[in-house]
Amino acid sequence: MEDENKKNSLLADDLASLESYIHDLFHFSSLPICFVSKIGVMLEVNPVFESISKYRSYEIVGEPIEKLFKKEELEELVDDTFEKGAVKGKEMKLITKDGEEIDVQAFTKLRKNEEGDVVGYFLSPFDITEFKIREEALKKQIEELEK
Repeated sequence: MEDENKKNSLLADDLASLESYIHDLFHFSSLPICFVSKIGVMLEVNPVFESISKYRSYEIVGEPIEKLFKKEELEELVDDTFEKGAVKGKEMKLITKDGEEIDVQAFTKLRKNEEGDVVGYFLSPFDITEFKIREEALKKQIEELEK
């Protein structure tokens, strides 16, 4: 009985350590990350996600993901995520708290529980505004050179 208690105690310690590690990694990441339930509710966001969306976590957690994206773009992203398991680099517009539309590339990955059932997905919208600005500037320069 004592050996079983020690084993359970070690397993509990390992689980707590793993949970702490995941929490630290989620909040350390320099990429915006959001966890969305399978019904489209934001369950957790990291500080970088707060920064890009301009929402504090207490303002956005519990809200539908539709609050941040255009309906048509989001429907396609979600459908592709559930069909393919992940999406890599879909260009979309993220709508910030103040109504600004930011060009992003969205990355998603399904999240499943131990039984293999889908419980939601991770979403990471990478801001590509600067790339778009530079792309337009290069296009103008090319047009000028071709004249």
